[in-house]
Amino acid sequence: MRYFIAVIFSLLLCASLEASASKEGTHYKRLSLSEYTNLDLYIVPDLGTRLIFPFVLTNEAHEPHFTHKLTNGSYFKLTKENEIIGQNNFVIYFTPPAEGGQVGNILADLFISVDGYNVSIRLHTTDRLSKHTRNVVFDISEEERNGMVERQVAYQLDKATKELAEKELRLNERAQRLSDANMGIIAMYEPKVNKIKERFKNKLLTGEQVDLIAESFRNYNDQFYMLEFTVDNSSPKNLSIESVSVRSVSDETEESLDVSYYCDKGQEIGADKETRCFVISSNAKLIEAEKIGLQVDTNRGVLRGVW
Repeated sequence: MRYFIAVIFSLLLCASLEASASKEGTHYKRLSLSEYTNLDLYIVPDLGTRLIFPFVLTNEAHEPHFTHKLTNGSYFKLTKENEIIGQNNFVIYFTPPAEGGQVGNILADLFISVDGYNVSIRLHTTDRLSKHTRNVVFDISEEERNGMVERQVAYQLDKATKELAEKELRLNERAQRLSDANMGIIAMYEPKVNKIKERFKNKLLTGEQVDLIAESFRNYNDQFYMLEFTVDNSSPKNLSIESVSVRSVSDETEESLDVSYYCDKGQEIGADKETRCFVISSNAKLIEAEKIGLQVDTNRGVLRGVW
């Protein structure tokens, strides 16, 4: 008898909870997001409905980008534009008239377009909590999700490639401007020359010897500074210079200097040949540092000298 009473009590409790939930409306409603999606939403004044998408709405990779249009902005409101950035959801709510009274059935249309999905929502006002939906969750298939991930990866790779190309172009333009300025200073002023003649023997990866010879420092009117050096390729194969870098060295610190360089016979050095090169910088540390570290990267190994 006690068991029967307990069962009856449980059923009555569940029925009561279901009735309560029905009066409060639906907490979550799930919909499949397709190319064209239509739905009706009933909004209780001072309450709201959140639309939850399976992706960030303002993602740069979306084509077309996220847009929306609300036809009755006097009463229906949306989350502010700047608060949607980086989010996958936003809220629709209804602000009742300031004078109060019965709201009645006020209508509006909300149109949303993003990444090929078009959502049309007819908005209604209602005083019945049972018709109100707190959250609408849009779902997409696993295939669509994977396709979106692939497009995102392709977009990021393309973006990174373009940014790298633009950065390289800016660096080349800057190097050209610096080179032009250097040439102008060099043409205008007679330099102060400080002879060095430091020879550094370097072995390539193949064991052959190539010498790096620091020849002189030159000061052009305290505006630009030049380091002259020679690469002596005594090996039986051609050598190609790929880059040149210089650092100022002290007991406590090392600092890479912003430099440009050119070689009077180009980047290629023939077998058993030598070429003279020049490093140019507007940083006086090139000639004033306690020590200078010169590095020449080639297609067959790295050449170094510190003095």
